[in-house]
Amino acid sequence: MMHLPALPILIPLLTGGLLIVLGKLPLAVHRLVAGLTVLAVLVVVLALASATVDGTVLAYVAGNWLSPFGIVLAVDRLTVVMLLVATLAVLACLSSATDGEDTRAPHFHALLCLQLAGLSGAFLTVDLFNLFVFFELLLISSYALLLHAGGGDRVTATTHYLVVNLVGSALFLIAVAMLYGVTGTLNLADLARRLPQLAATDLPLAESGLLLLLVVFGIKAAMAPLYFWLPGTYHAASTPVAALFAVFTKVGIYCIVRVFNTLSDTPEVLTVVARYLLPLGLITLVLGAIGVLAARDLRAMAASLIIVSSGTMLASLGFFASETTAAALYYLVHSTFAGATFFLVAGLVRLARGEHEDALNIGTPLLRAGFLGAMFFASAMTSAGLPPTSGFIAKLGLLASSADLAAGFWLWAVVLAGSLVALVAIARAGSLIFWRPLTADHLQLASLTPPLRNTTPIATLRASRGTTTAAVFLLVCGATLTIMAAPVQRYLTAAATALASPGAYIDAVLSAPRVERRP
Repeated sequence: MMHLPALPILIPLLTGGLLIVLGKLPLAVHRLVAGLTVLAVLVVVLALASATVDGTVLAYVAGNWLSPFGIVLAVDRLTVVMLLVATLAVLACLSSATDGEDTRAPHFHALLCLQLAGLSGAFLTVDLFNLFVFFELLLISSYALLLHAGGGDRVTATTHYLVVNLVGSALFLIAVAMLYGVTGTLNLADLARRLPQLAATDLPLAESGLLLLLVVFGIKAAMAPLYFWLPGTYHAASTPVAALFAVFTKVGIYCIVRVFNTLSDTPEVLTVVARYLLPLGLITLVLGAIGVLAARDLRAMAASLIIVSSGTMLASLGFFASETTAAALYYLVHSTFAGATFFLVAGLVRLARGEHEDALNIGTPLLRAGFLGAMFFASAMTSAGLPPTSGFIAKLGLLASSADLAAGFWLWAVVLAGSLVALVAIARAGSLIFWRPLTADHLQLASLTPPLRNTTPIATLRASRGTTTAAVFLLVCGATLTIMAAPVQRYLTAAATALASPGAYIDAVLSAPRVERRP
């Protein structure tokens, strides 16, 4: 049990390396090993949730080097939430990939395990340099996953994605160097103790380093004007990879929440960050809503909805109030499930429509139109935030928590307007694909369209069984989030309260004991 905090990193990291070494094993073995790995991580996360449900912070020192000199991992309620969301998203990706995406390139399952290790490390680490290391592990595996099926569009999108993230990595290193130069530490808890003691002459350099960190995290979170890499990247990705990428922006959101709340005892930190976070979040939301309205296919719409969700969370976090933070965390969980589901449903529509794919136009009659229509309707309701879905509860919580705040009017206005635009765009997409009647000209066009490889509903169902299972699974997760809204919100409120008063987290990290060796 004492090594439990390290297992969400170690299990997928070791399994990923093993799958690379044993790459010639049958595909069924790779699928089984990867599935068992993700389930094992899920069990560990549930054990960590049980150990921290009362507010306990678990700290683990790797190599028995005491904090702040060694590598420290820490688990609290927020960490558990992020680990759980990431693990469920990877599980859905794994299910969707069994439809054939994992056969198009070697080492798909190894890369997926390394992706999970990078995500877990980013959520668990307390050290800024180790956060950079886990970012790189996460990004390297994501480059390969994005390229795994080949194609010109994916090469172009990966190039853009690679260049932007290399720039982000360079800025990250500069920010880390600046902070280490003035404080002598990169441990977040130690940094929180040293920043208030800085001389007035050193404080501007520290603030500059923190602003650079905000830029880096803003790139990950798709914050305006740094989000331009996201639409093309997510649009070019295969269906399971795009669903997994719905978690990526949440890594940037988590880092903003964790880093700047941990350092909140230095008032200058919150003043500098809050000055930019709220307006940039609102701008991101507006631009994302415009992208949703202008989308020409479901994948582009799903990518723009991810930007909308990032803008909503960034604006809410800009208040630095525990009530809005708790509501933003609920929205984070909801938007991850909703975004991933929308990408999966778009993949099912592409398969069913043949050459028309998921374009927003009138095409051939859909196979399994009733089932796909129901799936689209459920995911659309959740993404648009219609009652009684988790999206409605999330937005209601955001608006209620910001009603009495000074800039709450702006959040209300932009969120409500963005929701209306998204609702109109999604309704239009559904009408074009599912419910708009076909005219005689359209029927003649449909008769000239080359038939699908699998022309029967049963064959199509079998070809998309993994993706269908993944979409249903995530819809169930969203429904559970709705049904269990009260206890989930209480848990997240406790997590947000602890973030606003990070003393217990800081004390646990700095006083983490060595692991006693048994004789």
